[in-house]
Amino acid sequence: MMLVTSIAAQAQTKIEVSYFPGPTTAQLYAGIEKGYFAKEGIAVNPDPTNGSVAQITAILDDKYQIGFGGLDDVIGYDVGQGEVPVKGKPDLFAFMGTDTGSLYVTTAPEVKTIEALRGKTVAVDAKLTGFAFVLYHIAALHGLKPGDYNVLSVGSSQKRFEALSQGQAQAAMLFKPVADQLAAKGFNETLAVSSVMPHYQAAVALARRSWATTHRADLVRFIRAYIAVTRWFLDPNNKGAVIGIMVAHTPGMTPQAAAGSYAVAASAASATGPIGVIDTKGVTAAVKLRQEYGEPKKKMGDPKQFYDLSYYKAATKQ
Repeated sequence: MMLVTSIAAQAQTKIEVSYFPGPTTAQLYAGIEKGYFAKEGIAVNPDPTNGSVAQITAILDDKYQIGFGGLDDVIGYDVGQGEVPVKGKPDLFAFMGTDTGSLYVTTAPEVKTIEALRGKTVAVDAKLTGFAFVLYHIAALHGLKPGDYNVLSVGSSQKRFEALSQGQAQAAMLFKPVADQLAAKGFNETLAVSSVMPHYQAAVALARRSWATTHRADLVRFIRAYIAVTRWFLDPNNKGAVIGIMVAHTPGMTPQAAAGSYAVAASAASATGPIGVIDTKGVTAAVKLRQEYGEPKKKMGDPKQFYDLSYYKAATKQ
């Protein structure tokens, strides 16, 4: 039996995965601990990132094969509007959706409205990435122009959380579970992005086309395992185990915060249709924002160039 197990382990395809600590954390680690990835012949090694620049540059350097991050990063780097220069021609694409509607503009206790951000500082991952563009768009809808507020680049959701908590910024774009942690401390969930943008594909699973085309079967198996473990995640009978995994693998996460994150993630998943689906209208919305705010100015072209549904369809046999 030991020999068989050893051979099976050796046969597994190793996949390095970059992720932002948050809603996807539990699925990745549960997939490992519960054997969902191993069942598909995959050995997944998750590694948290501290920002989009670090994540994308590492993927383009082939340190990671898969990333869980922002769709806009795929778009921006592919069209030459990335936050930093990169070597060669980026060939990123999204193959699965992970979040479409749980982003909130979270503000300091004294900032009750978007208009009150005039003269204040907003924290973003990076100044030329999608969630920042969403914030600029929302500010414009409330009469604020560029220059009416300061923009501070800090990195990941955790870094934006810290910037707000420590008073370095008075607003940030945060996913609902993180926003809830601040709300418990008196901060305001001032505006839900979905209230002004009913379609916006915020987060995706992404990879390089050059890797995906030569590892098609591996990517399909990864998607199949991820969908399977997400079903396990959504089963109310597994709530306690999920919360335990979140606490164990998310720095600073308390059981109470994990319970809140679980409730939000479960609710969002049930509201967005099939697990892993990409909202194509949401992709179009992200492309339009980048065309408006990205630098240097460029025509984006067909939104379909930034995603490929064939891997997902093969995994779900559509």
